[in-house]
Amino acid sequence: LEKEEEIRAHIQENNDIETCIKYVCAGNYIDFAALPDVSKEKALSLIKKENKDPLDEAEYQAFCQDMKKARTFVYITDNCGEIVLDKIAIQILKKRFPNVRITVLVRGLPAGNDATMEDAQMCGLTDIVPVMGNGSNVGGTWLYGISGQALELLHNADVILSKGQGNYETLH
Repeated sequence: LEKEEEIRAHIQENNDIETCIKYVCAGNYIDFAALPDVSKEKALSLIKKENKDPLDEAEYQAFCQDMKKARTFVYITDNCGEIVLDKIAIQILKKRFPNVRITVLVRGLPAGNDATMEDAQMCGLTDIVPVMGNGSNVGGTWLYGISGQALELLHNADVILSKGQGNYETLH
């Protein structure tokens, strides 16, 4: 949160979704479950370094095309350290795609360092978009273990962006 405005300013300098996505990807470093020590300096260094590497152009274009056609978008968060970058990304996506209803899905109950409703409220994400807990304490989004409401949200989404290894493994 201390660096939110500085990071937002860096992203807005480029004023594009691609830069925003790069920041969100670099935010994966802020994972206390994966690394015993997460330093502010290392995180900022990685964030700035990662922004020099291009995204896969075909995937990026497909995402933008999907968002142009979408009515609903679900953004599944990963860990609590990344949620401030997620918030910035969501604000930019809202501006770029104003007709898309964005809903954020967080962990329903504490699971490691995964983002929860408490984290979403603390960083102000709940003031920007609807945020829903998935009803589970599993590290990931295991469809057989989430609430009916969260499952319905996912099944009805036009586009889903899912972050994190645990979400990838359980959704895959």
